[in-house]
Amino acid sequence: MRIKLSQDEVYEIKMPDEIGIIEFNGLVEKFNFLLKNFQKFNISEMPNKNEIVLTPNIVKEVKNQDRKRWDFLRDNRDIFVKLFKVYYYDTPQDFKNILEKYNLNFERSDMSSSGMIRLKEFHNLKPIEVGLIKFPNRQEQVCDLRITEKEEN
Repeated sequence: MRIKLSQDEVYEIKMPDEIGIIEFNGLVEKFNFLLKNFQKFNISEMPNKNEIVLTPNIVKEVKNQDRKRWDFLRDNRDIFVKLFKVYYYDTPQDFKNILEKYNLNFERSDMSSSGMIRLKEFHNLKPIEVGLIKFPNRQEQVCDLRITEKEEN
């Protein structure tokens, strides 16, 4: 069997006239693998036949990590605690305001990241310090773990 990719490129697969179901499954897997690999290239839209152009969705951007934001929170425990208090008790706009105040490059989703968990361990942060019975997890939501005025007395 031959697969014609372009005028100059032909991919040839040799296979017997009769195959069993197991061999057929293996052949289908090979075709799926080849299809994924060949879709990376715009074979039909090549401006020059001598070069292969990657499609835009294949070229990936590399994100630079900003380690300074973690260093700032590592060095300032009071600001770290304040950030968690605002995160657990105040509105998202208040959270944005405190981030802008301290010039931090975070989002709300970063508060549950592994970096924040490590900083909580580093600072030995207790849930009582941010007004919680314990820190939330998948089973227990923050609304059920907040310390109310009745519980404080």
